Amino acid sequence: DAQPILADTGRRMADAYFTRVPAGYLKFLRAMPRGVLTRSYRRAARRLLRQMTADAKVEVTGRPVTVRITDSPMVKLEPVGCAMYTAALEQLAGNFAEVQVEASHTQCASTGGNVCEWQVGAL
Repeated sequence: DAQPILADTGRRMADAYFTRVPAGYLKFLRAMPRGVLTRSYRRAARRLLRQMTADAKVEVTGRPVTVRITDSPMVKLEPVGCAMYTAALEQLAGNFAEVQVEASHTQCASTGGNVCEWQVGAL
């Protein structure tokens, strides 16, 4: 029941964040090599997730993009909270790349791990 609501919330938060990215900058990014777009996505994802997670530690690295969130209050309160982060990562990536991008939730703190981790598909 909560998972679709949290996923919708994540998508909406990503869309709201994305409205701050200037159109001219996006046009420039999309014309550049993919590495430039990926780097910009990593920076935006890090900022968005820091807003969403409060006191959690957020790492966004590499290509393909790997995202790690440690000590997320949302996951501690609601194990399906990761659906919100997954949807936000996918929506933000899709907004940047203008194609649907999937994020795989490869590790979860709610199942006993100490970190939640995602692999974001090719931008």
